[in-house]
Amino acid sequence: MTIPPDIVYGGDTSADLAVSEGDNATLSCRATGRPTPRVSWRREDGEPILIRASSAEIFKITNSETK
Repeated sequence: MTIPPDIVYGGDTSADLAVSEGDNATLSCRATGRPTPRVSWRREDGEPILIRASSAEIFKITNSETK
């Protein structure tokens, strides 16, 4: 049986998140469905943010991450 993805928790990151260089950022998302949904994150310019879990805390945002 296939069950469409459903985001059950997105924390404060369900929309845009602006972070200044040197600040910390927390990304969190929990989704249900079958098959199990994969969560991915992208920057405003479309480049992926490489996180292999549904949530992560990124410490000290650098210029390479904020382009």
